[in-house]
Amino acid sequence: MVVIDKYLSRKDYWSNINHQNLGIFGIYNLWRVKINDLNAQATNLINNGFEANWKNKEVEKF
Repeated sequence: MVVIDKYLSRKDYWSNINHQNLGIFGIYNLWRVKINDLNAQATNLINNGFEANWKNKEVEKF
């Protein structure tokens, strides 16, 4: 699952990910995303010159 704010969810690199909208809570959207789709989008971004800007590149887990 992904919790994403409504502003980021409008960006092409997020809105292009296949997802199931589970709900809206204030400015936040709750999406069900298959890990394969998320990984494919990450690979696509890297292949198009995007670089991660965080130090720990592990997926956040709650």
